[in-house]
Amino acid sequence: MNIIRQHIYTHTIPIRWRDIDPYNVVNHSVFFTYLEEARWHWFYNLVLQKAIKCTTPIIDAHITFKKPLTYPGSVLIKIYSELPSTKSWTIYHEIFSEKNPDILCAEASVKFVCFDPVSNKVIPIPEELMSHIYPQQA
Repeated sequence: MNIIRQHIYTHTIPIRWRDIDPYNVVNHSVFFTYLEEARWHWFYNLVLQKAIKCTTPIIDAHITFKKPLTYPGSVLIKIYSELPSTKSWTIYHEIFSEKNPDILCAEASVKFVCFDPVSNKVIPIPEELMSHIYPQQA
């Protein structure tokens, strides 16, 4: 089965002075903060916070570093999704320097579930969220 990734969001983040090491290279741990910030902006722009009655904890995260990001500059993060399962989905990220948007600096994947804090259980992804995770499915 050939699964197609869909581009769902792009976000730009300025590289902050505190993000770098003495060689002006972004610290590898900061990449996860960039990914989180980009996903937060994607989710915030969906205006779903009050409609969804579950939390969406991360259950797995991976990143592969390819090229360094350097200061000064900005990070360009492209977010993609694949067809989710009933209770989990994975968001894929491509990370570029805004100065060189054709050179991939890192790629990452983050897997989520929907968790109901009342029942303390993983639950199916709500339809209103599902239609944004993989828009072609809706």
